[in-house]
Amino acid sequence: SKGSFSTLEAIVMHQLLGHIDVAGSFLDRVNLSFSLPVTFLERGQPLAGVTPLAGAAVGDPRFAGQVRLYGHSDKTPFSVHFGATVWVPLRRFNDSIAPQVSEQTVRFSPKLILAGFHRKFRWSFTGAFVYRAEALLGQTVTIGPEVQLGLSGSYADLFHRFAIGPEVLLSTVVSGGNAFARDYTSLETLLGAHYNFAHQVQVGAAVGLGILREPGTPDVRFLFRLAYAPIR
Repeated sequence: SKGSFSTLEAIVMHQLLGHIDVAGSFLDRVNLSFSLPVTFLERGQPLAGVTPLAGAAVGDPRFAGQVRLYGHSDKTPFSVHFGATVWVPLRRFNDSIAPQVSEQTVRFSPKLILAGFHRKFRWSFTGAFVYRAEALLGQTVTIGPEVQLGLSGSYADLFHRFAIGPEVLLSTVVSGGNAFARDYTSLETLLGAHYNFAHQVQVGAAVGLGILREPGTPDVRFLFRLAYAPIR
């Protein structure tokens, strides 16, 4: 309205990111997992103190646990689960690591999960609080503790080991009075499908869009998952 404008530039235009995961469960109630993110490729241009990676880089490893408190997500219409994730900050020990793949302080996230299965409809709702120290990303944008809300629903055929359906994830930074502000909120949608081959190998794929623009939200995201996950 004042006749002025500014050009928006993408620091990371394209990114190929992988996760190496190991998980195990016991007592049909407790799940423990470890995940190591690896950035294989970044393309973009340096801006605001952030430079796209020239090669591969390892991100902050994460340890997670989850316990089933009530019901069973694949057997009852309603169930309750509690989980938590801890990220190990690699940049705390080596500040030469790129800031977009690691942080200098510990991140911690407790989460509550409600889920159920009824007549081939599987649903889940996740509410999480991600504690992270406030930090300046580049020169202007502050990130910090955030609330994450996730909702999913899918058609699931347990006999044929197949499921397909949408997911929605809303994240917003809650520090500094920025909750639900445009530059501090992310909204992603996904449509995903999963299939288990021979009760042994789990394959999944998804495609989705980023609608709101908290830093790190992609325009388009493609996901592929391959796991050895035998069904007892």
